[in-house]
Amino acid sequence: MFLVEINIKETELNKLTETEATMMLEQHRKWFNNYAEKGTFLLVGPFKNSGMSGMIISKNDNIELLQAIISEDVYYPNLAEYSIREFSANIISDKLKNYKGE
Repeated sequence: MFLVEINIKETELNKLTETEATMMLEQHRKWFNNYAEKGTFLLVGPFKNSGMSGMIISKNDNIELLQAIISEDVYYPNLAEYSIREFSANIISDKLKNYKGE
């Protein structure tokens, strides 16, 4: 399993027109949804205490596959920075599904 932290480069994003930024955000969200529907992205969401950034918990066979998936994001490589960390989930609460949107 992998944790992916995404930080949008606001200085680069601010160079876009409002229309371009809106279109890119829609494509970015479609990218999230596509991989969530496939079961590759298990959890996706923004940080509440840090604007223009968020986290993905992803289940992949290897980091190379995840890096290929990240390269499909419309913000890659110039509009965002991606930090990938591999981890093992030793304990998973049955109540995890109750936290959607929190």
